[in-house]
Amino acid sequence: MYKNPAQESESLSSERSESDNKSDNDVKKHPNYQKLLEEAERKAKLEAVPKLAKLGLSVEQIAESLELPLAEVHRVIQNGK
Repeated sequence: MYKNPAQESESLSSERSESDNKSDNDVKKHPNYQKLLEEAERKAKLEAVPKLAKLGLSVEQIAESLELPLAEVHRVIQNGK
């Protein structure tokens, strides 16, 4: 059966979208998903600390805005990590 190229493209796009959603759901069901997500978020926050310090934010402001313990923000700034 002949399909209009636009219809065929739309059909493939729809199938790909459904497949992507299924893959996302499969990943989210993985037992370590939440732990890995939390670790990635924490790493991103820690990487932001020196950048925010360079902008002139106080240790207290950084800790509050990133929801990190004050001692940890101090440690990151002192160690440069």
